[in-house]
Amino acid sequence: LTSIGLEAVLTTPLRCKSQIRFEIGPKAEVEKSSGMVVPDRVDFGDHAFEARWVVRSTPLEMGQMAVDPSMRARLLQLPDIRVLAGSSKLDIRVPNPTETSDLRSYFDVAASLADSIDGN
Repeated sequence: LTSIGLEAVLTTPLRCKSQIRFEIGPKAEVEKSSGMVVPDRVDFGDHAFEARWVVRSTPLEMGQMAVDPSMRARLLQLPDIRVLAGSSKLDIRVPNPTETSDLRSYFDVAASLADSIDGN
């Protein structure tokens, strides 16, 4: 966990067999950075989740598996975070945690996502 100004970055290594791209972020931020047309957007049919978050994934199936209903519920409970993953690492940018329970939640999300993505 590295502290950078008002946020912290949690990094975990990945051992993916192929090139992947995976991102979770607040809808407005992701659409602003990638444009209104997000070609690798994962659609879940979960209106509450998709009103707040955008998931991008290549391959799409990996995103659907990693962000299952349980993960979507957990993400809805968190403040705005940003998850970026490539073939070798997963980074989660979070507000600087002030409570141990916040830190535990971020580590739990990172570990769950890494377990789902690792090895693809």
